Amino acid sequence: VPLCFQFISLDILFLLSAGRCTYHGRTDSVLIFFSSVGFSCVEHNNPADFLLDITQGDRPPLSAQQQDDIAFNEERS
Repeated sequence: VPLCFQFISLDILFLLSAGRCTYHGRTDSVLIFFSSVGFSCVEHNNPADFLLDITQGDRPPLSAQQQDDIAFNEERS
């Protein structure tokens, strides 16, 4: 399990889920992005654990809008 301080020391993050890019960008913006598509990290949760849960499927099914938002981010990267 990645430690929080190791995670926040990264500049750029590239996340894959099922072989597809779900996020590529600045690490300090990743939680804002996922919050904007309906996945909010609770205050005392390790961000790395939160992102692993999302990308490994430990979440509710994606809505059509969430799929579109994530696909848009994939196209930008």
